[in-house]
Amino acid sequence: MEGIKMSLVEHFYDENSDGDPIGLERAYEVLCLAGYNPIIEELKGKIKREGEKITLAKLQELAGSLGDPKHTMERALAVLDKNGNGTIELDKLKSILKSGYFSNSGTGDDNGIIEFFTSADTNGDGHLDIEELTRMICEGQVSRKQ
Repeated sequence: MEGIKMSLVEHFYDENSDGDPIGLERAYEVLCLAGYNPIIEELKGKIKREGEKITLAKLQELAGSLGDPKHTMERALAVLDKNGNGTIELDKLKSILKSGYFSNSGTGDDNGIIEFFTSADTNGDGHLDIEELTRMICEGQVSRKQ
């Protein structure tokens, strides 16, 4: 957990060298980049006032309230992994993204999905494991917001 905490601090200061408080969207990005798997609605629920700026101390408090990020992703993988092998195959990802369940996935055609899958499959084994799935989801959420 200490490595993640340091990463959180590093990402907070990455584009904010003066340490000024940041907005909700940037806080969300920092949490994703630091390895947490926040749900934006959950973060909104933890902020007292709309438009409230978030200090590093508040961001660390928010991160601590999110629970174990790997456990969150394991639960998501369990829902998606119908055959129970601990991975998601390309065909399964295609059916999930084309189903409309993720209306803002931004990926609906086969070529886009294949490109998306290939870039996420960092070990090249043709499957997405828990680490690859986590990275794919968090990095995808951050890149869509930028």
